[in-house]
Amino acid sequence: METAQNDEEGGAKAGVVENAYARVWGKLKTFGKRHVVAQQIRPITDLNEVNHHMLEATYVHLFFTRGPLGAQQQGQQGQGASNGGQFNAGGTLPAGVSSHARKVFQCMQNTPQINEGLHVQDMASRTGMDIADVLKGTDELQSMGKIYNTVDDQTWCLLDM
Repeated sequence: METAQNDEEGGAKAGVVENAYARVWGKLKTFGKRHVVAQQIRPITDLNEVNHHMLEATYVHLFFTRGPLGAQQQGQQGQGASNGGQFNAGGTLPAGVSSHARKVFQCMQNTPQINEGLHVQDMASRTGMDIADVLKGTDELQSMGKIYNTVDDQTWCLLDM
């Protein structure tokens, strides 16, 4: 069975050429560093797929940064006077976030940010958490798209939204 999958993948990969669009399905893995493991690669023959991908990526980004469209409109109606109609998604975390992630997020919000961001050791000393717990919190926040790493794998910045 594995040879049939390899033949199938090899056939799809054979159609992929340099400087052309390809559709890639994969999984995010963490082995020391994060990387994507490609499960399937196939060439794009219809350029509408490229436009579809761009629109889908925009939709997903807005959904996870600002919430569903109906929730955003309700939030603006209820808070429009207090914040001038501006939506501040950077200051909110969804329900069900671990306490580690919540503490790290609050620490990053309350600490003046520089371009390099905050190192996990700095966050650990500011929050009184173990470095392992800070790393768990940063992993969770990164997977949610709230933070990104900067100069190394242990220095993080809030994603401005």
